[in-house]
Amino acid sequence: MADVPSNVDPATKSFLGKEMYLVVTRPVRSPEIAKRLGDHLAHQIELEKRGIMFAAGPLYPRGSETPEAGMFVLRASSFEEAEARKKAGDLPENYRADLLGPYLENAALEVTRAIQFFYTSTPYTRIDQILLAGGSAQLPGLSDIIAGRTRIATSVVAPFQGMQMGAGVREQQLRNDAPGYLVACGLALRRFG
Repeated sequence: MADVPSNVDPATKSFLGKEMYLVVTRPVRSPEIAKRLGDHLAHQIELEKRGIMFAAGPLYPRGSETPEAGMFVLRASSFEEAEARKKAGDLPENYRADLLGPYLENAALEVTRAIQFFYTSTPYTRIDQILLAGGSAQLPGLSDIIAGRTRIATSVVAPFQGMQMGAGVREQQLRNDAPGYLVACGLALRRFG
């Protein structure tokens, strides 16, 4: 952590023991969310009591009653610790069955619908492989459920596979987040083509 500036009141020193990291999340659109809101809020209160989370809440576009994202502020001693906490999620026991399961089912249904639309609106009759990209691509079980529903080989895209990394790049972090960088990677590669 950076040195505390000299103009900070000494009484606040204990407040500055850890850095704060803002995490923005995309809301899960599922009817299960409303049923679990109480559990979710109780879990967030517990994270706050344990000193892991500082604040949380929905982010609304101006004039809208539907949040477009959520945010929470983590207390951590380093970026790596904050990233590990974000990825671990420190989620309630019922998360996988009550929230993640229905979300994965819904995602697989949407992919199946997109494939049906593709078949009916193009002359093509076969898809060889589905590549998942974006922040949710690495959700545990997503590629398996989509492959099972569509009967098409499905995997998570790895846009940096086969590329040499620069010395300043956190390679493991980049590989963990790679599916979210597919478009950026493709745009950058256009310079070389």
